[in-house]
Amino acid sequence: NDFNGVVENVDYERNMVKAQKEQEQFDERKIVLVGTNKLINKNDRMKDHLELYPFQKKRHLKTQISPISQVRLSEVMEQQRLKTEDK
Repeated sequence: NDFNGVVENVDYERNMVKAQKEQEQFDERKIVLVGTNKLINKNDRMKDHLELYPFQKKRHLKTQISPISQVRLSEVMEQQRLKTEDK
């Protein structure tokens, strides 16, 4: 039974490393998201078009199983964009 926990932990760590690599590649513009880091429309405004808070909300709960959280590569860039957008 303990073996299953070890396998799950290795798989979780492998996925975390992969996610960090993808984020680094996006930050270095090796991964392209059209409209976010390539072919950006400077006239496009997103501040007035948000219905819900689209960014990840962090909940700090103690659990036996590490939660899998969805993270968008463009989140940091979009938050910066919202701060600098004209009203």
